[in-house]
Amino acid sequence: KYWKPAGVTCTSDRNDASNVIARGGFDDLDQRVFTVGRLDKPSTGLLLLTSDGRACEALLRPSQKKEKRYVVEVDRAPTADDLRALREGVTIETVAQRDRKAK
Repeated sequence: KYWKPAGVTCTSDRNDASNVIARGGFDDLDQRVFTVGRLDKPSTGLLLLTSDGRACEALLRPSQKKEKRYVVEVDRAPTADDLRALREGVTIETVAQRDRKAK
């Protein structure tokens, strides 16, 4: 596990100087490791890393239909319109989110 600071990119691409593998010091390990999930570059938070690709697939493959929860801090209480917009789907990096469980 690794607490990702802001400014680190969730990628193993060595061409990206801010990649999580190098910045976290994981590039010296004997086995290749990669993240289980992603956080946006400006975000901070806990990342799981593994050398077992089966773990990633079991947790992240859409066909597994694993529920995901996100905890965010907001600068005000969401309005009914805000919650309705979230339930209808929010585009994040061109992927529409449609869990319809915003509370």
